[in-house]
Amino acid sequence: MNIGQMFAKSINREIKPVVKPGQVDDATVKLELQEYVVTQELQKHFAAFFSNYRRGIGADTDRIGVWISGFFGSGKSHFLKMLSYLISDKEVAGKPALEYFIEDDKITDPKVLADIRAAESVSTDVILFDIASKSRTSSAAARDVITMVFLRAFNEKLGYSYQYPRMADLERKLDADGKLQKFRDRVEELEGSSWDDAVAGIDLAQDSFVQALVEQGVMSEESARSWCDRVGEEYSISTEDFAKLVRKHIESKGNDHHVVFCVDEVGQYIGDDSNMMLDLQTLEHDLAVQCHGKAWILVTAQEAIDKIQAVNNVDFSKIQGRFDTRLSLSSSDVAEVVKKRILKKNAEAQAELKTFYPRKADALDTLLKFSGDMPEMKLYENASDFAEVYPFVPYQFNLLGKVLDAVRLFSSPGKNSSYGERSMLSMYLSTAKSLQNQEEGILVPFNAFYQGLSALVDHETAIAITNAQRNNSLNPDHAETCFEVEVLKVLFMIKNVREFDKPTVQNIATLMASRTDEDRYQLENRVETALKKLVQEQLVQNLGDNYVFLTNEEQEVNREIAQRRPEDSEMNRELATLIFDENYRADKYRYPYLNGRYSFGFNRKIDGYDALSRPDNSITVKIITSRGDDADESRLKMLSSGESGDHTIFVQLHDDTRLNTELRTMLQIQNYLRSGTAGRITKYRAICEAKQEEVEERRQNVKVFLKQALSEADIYVYGSKLSGGSRDFETRLNDALKQQVERLFNHLTDIDKSVSEQDIGKLFADAGQMRLGGDGTGNSRALDDVRTRIERNSLSRTVTTSLKTLLGIFTKEPYGFLPVDVEWLVARLFADGILTLTMNHEQLSLSSRNAQEFQRLFTRVESQERLLCDIRKHASDKQKRLVRDMMRDLFQKGVSSDDDEELMRELQKECRTMLDSLRQQQAVYHSEPYLPGKSTVDAGLALMNTLIAPTTTDAFYTALENAQGDYSDFKETYEYLRDFFEGGQVKTFCEAHDAVELYKRNQSQITDEAVKNAADAMCKIMEMAEPYEKIRNLSALRTDFLEKYNALLEQKAAPVRVYVEGCYNRIFQQLNTVRCKDHFWSAVTTERDGALHKVDTAKDLNEFVLLRFNANQAKIDWINTIDKYEAAHQPVAPAPVARPAGGSAPAKVATPAPVRRRVTVSIQDVTPASWQINNSAELDAYIEKLRYALKQKLDNGDTLNVDIW
Repeated sequence: MNIGQMFAKSINREIKPVVKPGQVDDATVKLELQEYVVTQELQKHFAAFFSNYRRGIGADTDRIGVWISGFFGSGKSHFLKMLSYLISDKEVAGKPALEYFIEDDKITDPKVLADIRAAESVSTDVILFDIASKSRTSSAAARDVITMVFLRAFNEKLGYSYQYPRMADLERKLDADGKLQKFRDRVEELEGSSWDDAVAGIDLAQDSFVQALVEQGVMSEESARSWCDRVGEEYSISTEDFAKLVRKHIESKGNDHHVVFCVDEVGQYIGDDSNMMLDLQTLEHDLAVQCHGKAWILVTAQEAIDKIQAVNNVDFSKIQGRFDTRLSLSSSDVAEVVKKRILKKNAEAQAELKTFYPRKADALDTLLKFSGDMPEMKLYENASDFAEVYPFVPYQFNLLGKVLDAVRLFSSPGKNSSYGERSMLSMYLSTAKSLQNQEEGILVPFNAFYQGLSALVDHETAIAITNAQRNNSLNPDHAETCFEVEVLKVLFMIKNVREFDKPTVQNIATLMASRTDEDRYQLENRVETALKKLVQEQLVQNLGDNYVFLTNEEQEVNREIAQRRPEDSEMNRELATLIFDENYRADKYRYPYLNGRYSFGFNRKIDGYDALSRPDNSITVKIITSRGDDADESRLKMLSSGESGDHTIFVQLHDDTRLNTELRTMLQIQNYLRSGTAGRITKYRAICEAKQEEVEERRQNVKVFLKQALSEADIYVYGSKLSGGSRDFETRLNDALKQQVERLFNHLTDIDKSVSEQDIGKLFADAGQMRLGGDGTGNSRALDDVRTRIERNSLSRTVTTSLKTLLGIFTKEPYGFLPVDVEWLVARLFADGILTLTMNHEQLSLSSRNAQEFQRLFTRVESQERLLCDIRKHASDKQKRLVRDMMRDLFQKGVSSDDDEELMRELQKECRTMLDSLRQQQAVYHSEPYLPGKSTVDAGLALMNTLIAPTTTDAFYTALENAQGDYSDFKETYEYLRDFFEGGQVKTFCEAHDAVELYKRNQSQITDEAVKNAADAMCKIMEMAEPYEKIRNLSALRTDFLEKYNALLEQKAAPVRVYVEGCYNRIFQQLNTVRCKDHFWSAVTTERDGALHKVDTAKDLNEFVLLRFNANQAKIDWINTIDKYEAAHQPVAPAPVARPAGGSAPAKVATPAPVRRRVTVSIQDVTPASWQINNSAELDAYIEKLRYALKQKLDNGDTLNVDIW
């Protein structure tokens, strides 16, 4: 029995394997309904859809979006078409669509049938279309937005123009007015063609349209012609306006009318265009809002909606919520359809195949097995499964679906209509037809599907396959079928199938199995030989155990890659990363002593390359590869012995050829990709992306080879070899590092107790309880190490020992302490009183900071360099006695401790207080330099600064001894100075000073000897350097002086008072002669009283001269002011007007003479000095000068009034 005779229905019968939305003729629809297979999965999808759809019948719902997804060829277009038939209650051959489903028991669930009948019960416009076919163009750049495509399909459904939306708008308006048919008939009559032809050629039929529009009274001729000019221009409509248009149509139909858009291949149309996706989202929302569940959108797509990722930072979570009904078609569903429509066997074939399978089951399991983790590669489960699927293999259903998706995504025709001609059904149908004459026992190899797939293959791949067929090395006989080329076809088909990630010899052999009795071993050998030829011809690339198909472009890229050989340093750098990131992950070696408290960094080298080199690392690990220096065992033992001071561990790799080859190839690809040359060429971008993945695959291979090489490597440390064994590389290297650490850091165990930063703080919290030399808390040997080092530096007196210095010593070999260890050791010695610490020239004491502050001081890096350490030196008894004496004699205080630092701290505290006091006193001398004692204050400031400046006890006590003489001198004079300021003498001194200053200001006016003598006596005392004992005499001298001075003051004041009164009396005399007396009298009186008060209260004799001058000037100013005011307020009498006889014009009146202004001046202004006249000549001279001065005053034409009083 041949293959074609096994099928229940003729394999050559009419079957439409591909469903197209536009094919709706009765014959096609009837065939589709009859042949449609409703699988178990589809039963659920029909139930889910119609259950949700029923919510919008007679009710309101906003869940109107249905998303139907499935891989390419899965039958989603067929499913969409079936939904459209059922919703519209389509009748074919006198029978509703639902009857086809009921008769063949396609759907038997009563609830589902009831839901379908409910959908059929309302009138519905079902608009079924392939979205790409309704767009103006297939160009991605010029595609219509989703809303415009929907509008075109909607217009076409209603019988309006599909091509021109403006024409459809006109038709819609005319239809509403009842004029559409008449208009169309008139256009057809005028044009002599059908309406559709007239619309298509509107550019040439414009006159007919204009005439018809004018005759129908729709537009004027001008408007009609303008409309015709614009009918083909760009047109747009918002989603909201379109939704309103649909709503208006639904409302016009009434009776719960529905509109259902069934749109095929929306996902492919949208692609990665975020604007398209947002347009679909908005359209669905607006239709839901406007139509209240009466308008639905059903779409198909390759991807499930919840798998759609954000594009260009646009979030598509909202559209996922909009399309609430989600139906996904799987490969199992397709398999069931293929089995029922094509592979269903007749009774005889079923019986024979079920008998055949048990005899071949074991052989088939061996022949068809896949190696590695290959998901969903199903084989025959039992005899019934074999009979159902034969001659195909179960894995082919899922794998072929993946191949179709991969070819669609990665081949250039994947964006065009070729895919509409291919489905899973068509692939199985064409393959079954090609093998129908073969006898029982054959198997369909996977390469057999290539013929049905070839129409989808891009041009470059097709050329590669064709060239391989013509290649003399591969097909020397030019046979129609060449095994090597068939292998190449298989590799092409699985090339971009991610799930088939193990294209090994074994798995390719499984795909190539073509007979049930084929020998697996021979098949694998045949496949391996073919693969080697394909690799040699550079048609296939070997990647570890995997083989990958190469296009012409990929072959070209591989040749470019082969020319980019990496340097050894580049390989070593990559190798170092892989070794120390993958096989030895720790940054440092953790030594197990004290629970792994100590970690040691180490330098890393590979051959001559420094992967990591730090000066603070004492140990080096060097990897030696076959590319490096040739070193035998004896030399490596010698080099690792450490005799030359180099502490290096050597790791020698063996048999690393595969490792180096794979690593070199990986780097060659990386270098090619980094060059960016190919990535800038569009057709090479996908290849570069694949090469990037290849880099990662090869990296994984390198890791495997490297791990094996390291496990077998020899390790040399301190002259010994640690051979490879069962333990992993990390453990073995740790053993070598442990040996190195124990020999290099042989003082590490001097630390026998772990300490922390908190333990440093505890030292000072318990400082009062510490005992000199330690209290048995551990680390005694380490404490001795640190103390010895500081003592040695102190003795040399040329080395300053900072905490940073100690850290640099004790964290290195032979110690290897942690920084916190060293910090704790120094802190402990300081707390025990063994060390002194100085920071910023200030010696620290245990009481100068609290525990937390000390903890921060020792542990902060910024303070460690400034924290200086020295062995403590103690003060002598004599020095301590000096401190106690000074505290008692100078500050009247005792001391609270005998400790060196505490004595220094207490005395410096008092000195600082006195320093502040002396500085304040020094400031007083700037404002009152006449006060005594400035030299004593200066001496005290110098002494206090001398004692405050030292920051260490040693410097302090030395300074104290050197300043003994200065202290004695200061102490004697400071007592007098302190009594002067604190005992009240300063007040007496200042009052006497004020009296002397009064005398000095008026000395030129004093001729009284008694007053002079009293002032001179005070001056003598105040000019003394130390006047303290004479100050008590100043009070009596001052009183005597003031009594005499005040008597003289009264004597001098009397004539001045008379003069001032006389000046103001003159003003009053003037006022008594004028009308404005009352206007000025009060002001003059007030001013006079003020002037007399100043005379009465004057303290200086010199003031009287000024008071006399001011009174005279006031007199002149007031007289002038009064004269001006009086002149300004004189009454003016009207002048008489002369009238000539005869009634003629009045005679002119003579202009009055100008009034002269009177100005008063004092005789003192004219002759400011008194003159002495001895003879007539001097009298003439005086009179001449007086005449000249007065004449000058008269130059301005004023009347001069000279006041000679």
